[in-house]
Amino acid sequence: MSQRLLRYYEEQGLLASQRSRNGYRTYGDQAIATVRQIRALLDAGFSTQVMKGVLPCVRGLRPEVELCPTLLETLRSPDTSPRTREPVFDGARPHTGGVSEPIPLFPVQSVDPERFADAQHDLFEGKRLRIGRSDTVHAVTWAEWLNGLTLPAPACHQGWSGIGSGGELTPAEHEVTCRKCRRLVGMGSDPAQRALFPLP
Repeated sequence: MSQRLLRYYEEQGLLASQRSRNGYRTYGDQAIATVRQIRALLDAGFSTQVMKGVLPCVRGLRPEVELCPTLLETLRSPDTSPRTREPVFDGARPHTGGVSEPIPLFPVQSVDPERFADAQHDLFEGKRLRIGRSDTVHAVTWAEWLNGLTLPAPACHQGWSGIGSGGELTPAEHEVTCRKCRRLVGMGSDPAQRALFPLP
């Protein structure tokens, strides 16, 4: 996090600091959590102006927002809806008081494990895979997941832990180039790879 960005958050009234004797800014223990909340709200499309009213009602690092009076007043103003200029509560049931359940800013999408595993099998069956943007092609192994379901993983398991739901695994038609995968699946060494010098 740059000093310039922290100062900008201060100028906008989103973050508070104190000056030490030597003139340096110091931030309280809550500052890291506040900056993470600010970043999450910015990613959700809130302007820093709107955030002034939303931030006091935010809790947690994810963050979740409670419908507190400050937030309701902010949301009823005409310039609050993320990425629009329309009031958020137009046509909606008015809030009748009290604090209700938190509103998740980033709703979690539910995934049917069986459908996800089937789709992964269809995508990777008989193919190899790449991890992220890497040019290395790995052999596919099927890793145990949930209730006997399996998901594709590199045979070497090197540099990989996850389920591939974010699209970080991509199918590949090319020959396996990972030396460890080749050895583990009994393919031998890659003929294109030569030793730098002969061994004695």
